Amino acid sequence: MRDPLSVLTDAFTSFVFGKVETTRLPVRTSTGQAQAVYLPTAAPGLGDSGVIIGREVYSGKGYIYDPFQLYGQQLPAPHWLVLGESGNGKSALEKTYVLRQLRFRDRQVVVLDAQGEDGVGEWNLIAQELGITPIRLDPMVANDSGIRLNPLDPSITTTGQLALLRTIIEVAMGHGLDERSGFALKVAHAYVVEHTAHRQPILTDIV
Repeated sequence: MRDPLSVLTDAFTSFVFGKVETTRLPVRTSTGQAQAVYLPTAAPGLGDSGVIIGREVYSGKGYIYDPFQLYGQQLPAPHWLVLGESGNGKSALEKTYVLRQLRFRDRQVVVLDAQGEDGVGEWNLIAQELGITPIRLDPMVANDSGIRLNPLDPSITTTGQLALLRTIIEVAMGHGLDERSGFALKVAHAYVVEHTAHRQPILTDIV
Protein backbone atom coordinates (compact mmCIF):
# COMPACT_ATOMS: atom_id res chain seq x y z
CA MET A 1 0.00 0.00 0.00
CA ARG A 2 1.37 3.40 -0.99
CA ASP A 3 1.93 6.00 1.69
CA PRO A 4 -0.42 9.04 1.75
CA LEU A 5 2.36 11.50 0.93
CA SER A 6 3.17 9.72 -2.38
CA VAL A 7 -0.52 9.61 -3.32
CA LEU A 8 -0.88 13.32 -2.57
CA THR A 9 2.28 14.16 -4.56
CA ASP A 10 1.08 12.18 -7.60
CA ALA A 11 -2.34 13.82 -7.46
CA PHE A 12 -0.81 17.32 -7.29
CA THR A 13 1.57 16.52 -10.17
CA SER A 14 -1.29 15.21 -12.33
CA PHE A 15 -3.35 18.34 -11.57
CA VAL A 16 -0.53 20.75 -12.46
CA PHE A 17 1.19 18.98 -15.35
CA GLY A 18 -1.50 16.61 -16.59
CA LYS A 19 -1.59 12.85 -16.55
CA VAL A 20 1.92 11.32 -16.51
CA GLU A 21 2.70 7.77 -17.62
CA THR A 22 5.63 7.24 -15.29
CA THR A 23 7.38 9.00 -12.51
CA ARG A 24 10.70 7.18 -12.94
CA LEU A 25 13.67 9.31 -13.85
CA PRO A 26 15.28 8.73 -17.29
CA VAL A 27 18.31 6.47 -17.44
CA ARG A 28 21.47 8.13 -18.64
CA THR A 29 24.27 5.87 -19.80
CA SER A 30 27.04 5.53 -22.37
CA THR A 31 27.18 3.29 -25.43
CA GLY A 32 29.87 1.22 -23.71
CA GLN A 33 27.47 0.41 -20.85
CA ALA A 34 24.29 0.18 -22.93
CA GLN A 35 25.68 -2.62 -25.10
CA ALA A 36 25.08 -4.99 -22.17
CA VAL A 37 21.32 -4.46 -22.62
CA TYR A 38 21.30 -6.27 -25.98
CA LEU A 39 21.76 -9.98 -26.53
CA PRO A 40 24.97 -11.08 -28.28
CA THR A 41 24.60 -11.05 -32.06
CA ALA A 42 26.78 -12.56 -34.77
CA ALA A 43 26.42 -13.39 -38.44
CA PRO A 44 25.93 -17.09 -39.21
CA GLY A 45 29.18 -18.86 -40.01
CA LEU A 46 30.10 -21.13 -42.90
CA GLY A 47 31.39 -24.02 -40.87
CA ASP A 48 34.67 -24.66 -39.13
CA SER A 49 36.55 -26.46 -41.91
CA GLY A 50 39.09 -24.62 -44.03
CA VAL A 51 41.46 -21.67 -43.93
CA ILE A 52 40.69 -18.97 -41.37
CA ILE A 53 40.43 -15.34 -42.49
CA GLY A 54 40.25 -13.57 -39.15
CA ARG A 55 37.96 -12.86 -36.21
CA GLU A 56 34.25 -12.18 -36.64
CA VAL A 57 33.49 -8.61 -35.54
CA TYR A 58 30.54 -9.24 -33.21
CA SER A 59 31.27 -12.61 -31.63
CA GLY A 60 35.07 -12.56 -31.72
CA LYS A 61 35.10 -16.11 -33.08
CA GLY A 62 37.36 -17.19 -35.90
CA TYR A 63 35.76 -16.53 -39.29
CA ILE A 64 36.39 -19.16 -41.95
CA TYR A 65 35.62 -18.79 -45.64
CA ASP A 66 37.26 -21.40 -47.83
CA PRO A 67 36.05 -21.77 -51.45
CA PHE A 68 37.96 -25.07 -51.75
CA GLN A 69 35.82 -26.49 -48.94
CA LEU A 70 32.55 -24.79 -49.85
CA TYR A 71 32.54 -25.50 -53.59
CA GLY A 72 29.65 -27.80 -54.42
CA GLN A 73 28.67 -28.17 -50.77
CA GLN A 74 27.18 -25.17 -49.00
CA LEU A 75 27.59 -22.77 -51.92
CA PRO A 76 27.20 -23.63 -55.63
CA ALA A 77 29.97 -21.22 -56.76
CA PRO A 78 31.82 -19.51 -53.90
CA HIS A 79 33.51 -16.23 -54.82
CA TRP A 80 34.74 -13.33 -52.74
CA LEU A 81 35.33 -9.64 -53.30
CA VAL A 82 37.68 -7.56 -51.13
CA LEU A 83 36.75 -3.87 -50.86
CA GLY A 84 38.18 -1.04 -48.80
CA GLU A 85 40.06 2.23 -48.84
CA SER A 86 43.75 2.34 -49.66
CA GLY A 87 45.97 1.36 -46.76
CA ASN A 88 43.35 -0.69 -44.90
CA GLY A 89 45.05 -4.05 -45.52
CA LYS A 90 43.33 -5.48 -48.61
CA SER A 91 46.57 -6.68 -50.19
CA ALA A 92 47.86 -8.01 -46.87
CA LEU A 93 44.68 -10.06 -46.43
CA GLU A 94 44.87 -11.48 -49.95
CA LYS A 95 48.55 -12.41 -49.70
CA THR A 96 48.36 -14.03 -46.28
CA TYR A 97 45.19 -15.87 -47.31
CA VAL A 98 46.86 -17.26 -50.45
CA LEU A 99 49.90 -18.36 -48.43
CA ARG A 100 47.63 -20.19 -45.98
CA GLN A 101 45.92 -21.98 -48.86
CA LEU A 102 49.26 -23.07 -50.32
CA ARG A 103 50.03 -24.91 -47.08
CA PHE A 104 47.72 -27.60 -48.46
CA ARG A 105 49.40 -29.62 -51.20
CA ASP A 106 46.22 -30.18 -53.20
CA ARG A 107 45.52 -26.47 -53.74
CA GLN A 108 46.72 -24.11 -56.42
CA VAL A 109 46.22 -20.37 -56.82
CA VAL A 110 46.63 -18.23 -59.93
CA VAL A 111 47.28 -14.53 -59.31
CA LEU A 112 46.78 -11.90 -62.02
CA ASP A 113 48.83 -8.94 -60.81
CA ALA A 114 48.13 -5.73 -62.70
CA GLN A 115 49.72 -3.33 -60.21
CA GLY A 116 53.07 -3.19 -61.99
CA GLU A 117 55.05 -1.98 -58.98
CA ASP A 118 58.69 -1.43 -59.99
CA GLY A 119 57.90 -3.18 -63.26
CA VAL A 120 57.45 -6.56 -61.58
CA GLY A 121 54.21 -6.37 -59.56
CA GLU A 122 53.42 -6.45 -55.84
CA TRP A 123 53.38 -10.26 -55.71
CA ASN A 124 56.93 -10.59 -57.02
CA LEU A 125 58.59 -11.07 -53.60
CA ILE A 126 56.12 -13.79 -52.66
CA ALA A 127 56.74 -15.56 -55.97
CA GLN A 128 60.49 -15.43 -55.31
CA GLU A 129 60.09 -16.89 -51.82
CA LEU A 130 57.99 -19.73 -53.23
CA GLY A 131 60.48 -20.41 -56.02
CA ILE A 132 58.01 -19.44 -58.75
CA THR A 133 58.96 -17.72 -62.00
CA PRO A 134 56.05 -15.42 -62.93
CA ILE A 135 54.76 -15.15 -66.48
CA ARG A 136 55.08 -11.51 -67.50
CA LEU A 137 53.00 -9.97 -70.25
CA ASP A 138 55.72 -7.79 -71.73
CA PRO A 139 55.95 -7.41 -75.53
CA MET A 140 59.65 -6.45 -75.33
CA VAL A 141 60.50 -9.61 -73.38
CA ALA A 142 58.50 -11.71 -75.84
CA ASN A 143 60.62 -10.41 -78.70
CA ASP A 144 63.73 -11.53 -76.81
CA SER A 145 62.85 -15.23 -76.66
CA GLY A 146 60.75 -14.78 -73.56
CA ILE A 147 57.55 -16.55 -72.61
CA ARG A 148 54.82 -16.13 -75.21
CA LEU A 149 51.09 -16.62 -74.83
CA ASN A 150 49.13 -17.43 -77.96
CA PRO A 151 45.43 -16.49 -77.85
CA LEU A 152 44.89 -18.87 -80.80
CA ASP A 153 46.33 -21.91 -79.01
CA PRO A 154 44.13 -24.93 -79.93
CA SER A 155 43.81 -25.80 -76.23
CA ILE A 156 41.59 -22.70 -75.93
CA THR A 157 38.02 -23.11 -77.11
CA THR A 158 36.96 -21.39 -80.32
CA THR A 159 34.65 -19.09 -78.38
CA GLY A 160 37.46 -18.28 -75.95
CA GLN A 161 39.86 -17.50 -78.79
CA LEU A 162 37.42 -15.07 -80.38
CA ALA A 163 36.78 -13.36 -77.04
CA LEU A 164 40.53 -12.96 -76.44
CA LEU A 165 41.09 -11.59 -79.93
CA ARG A 166 38.33 -9.03 -79.52
CA THR A 167 39.71 -7.93 -76.14
CA ILE A 168 43.26 -7.59 -77.47
CA ILE A 169 42.12 -5.50 -80.43
CA GLU A 170 39.87 -3.26 -78.34
CA VAL A 171 42.62 -2.63 -75.78
CA ALA A 172 45.12 -1.84 -78.56
CA MET A 173 42.69 0.52 -80.32
CA GLY A 174 41.41 2.14 -77.15
CA HIS A 175 37.74 1.64 -78.00
CA GLY A 176 35.23 -1.12 -78.67
CA LEU A 177 34.59 -2.72 -82.04
CA ASP A 178 31.49 -1.76 -83.95
CA GLU A 179 29.17 -4.41 -85.39
CA ARG A 180 30.84 -4.44 -88.83
CA SER A 181 34.36 -4.82 -87.39
CA GLY A 182 33.21 -7.51 -84.98
CA PHE A 183 31.73 -9.51 -87.86
CA ALA A 184 34.94 -9.12 -89.90
CA LEU A 185 36.99 -10.41 -86.97
CA LYS A 186 34.67 -13.40 -86.61
CA VAL A 187 35.01 -14.27 -90.31
CA ALA A 188 38.82 -13.88 -90.24
CA HIS A 189 39.09 -16.07 -87.17
CA ALA A 190 36.93 -18.82 -88.67
CA TYR A 191 39.01 -18.76 -91.88
CA VAL A 192 42.35 -18.94 -90.06
CA VAL A 193 41.23 -21.81 -87.81
CA GLU A 194 39.99 -23.80 -90.80
CA HIS A 195 42.92 -23.22 -93.18
CA THR A 196 45.96 -23.26 -90.87
CA ALA A 197 47.50 -26.74 -90.58
CA HIS A 198 50.70 -28.30 -89.17
CA ARG A 199 51.19 -25.40 -86.72
CA GLN A 200 49.34 -23.15 -84.33
CA PRO A 201 47.70 -20.10 -85.90
CA ILE A 202 49.02 -16.77 -84.62
CA LEU A 203 47.88 -13.16 -84.57
CA THR A 204 49.68 -12.39 -87.85
CA ASP A 205 47.37 -14.87 -89.61
CA ILE A 206 44.35 -12.94 -88.34
CA VAL A 207 45.83 -9.66 -89.58
